[in-house]
Amino acid sequence: PDAHAHADAAVLAAEAEAERRSLGARLAAALAELPAEERVMVRLRFWQGLSVADVARALGVLQKPLYRRLERVLAGLRAALERHGVGPEDVRALLGESRPPEPDGLPP
Repeated sequence: PDAHAHADAAVLAAEAEAERRSLGARLAAALAELPAEERVMVRLRFWQGLSVADVARALGVLQKPLYRRLERVLAGLRAALERHGVGPEDVRALLGESRPPEPDGLPP
């Protein structure tokens, strides 16, 4: 019985890892559709955890217009994610981690 439980747990863990990698690949594909500057904004804000004020300083732009631009970028990213089969529940699962995994193969 213990061997079966261990094997089942290993299979479940492997399936969860495969799903996480698949989501990461689809996220990378959706992000790759964004212009380079917008990818940088998303990386700074969500992968590096910078505040909007810090992102604005890093990019040398005003904070208020950056808020509006981030809203537009995120709306476009949401649509791109949907085209790649990534739904809101998938995004919540990825964001449920302390930090979303850095997508592999994403252009800078």
